[in-house]
Amino acid sequence: MSINYEQLADDIVRLVGGTGNVRSVTHCMTRVRFVLNDFAVANGNKEEIEKLDGVLDVVYAGG
Repeated sequence: MSINYEQLADDIVRLVGGTGNVRSVTHCMTRVRFVLNDFAVANGNKEEIEKLDGVLDVVYAGG
């Protein structure tokens, strides 16, 4: 399975509400962490995000 990471990133950003909803993004070896302006937008797309090739899980933390 070959993952198109540019497309994956575009899809994730779109599903979390676009660049205007992203306050910050950080990453480590195994995770990408988004701080969002409006959590409700991304929460409504949780199942769609989890279906993307390359996404193993979606976890909400810190409010």
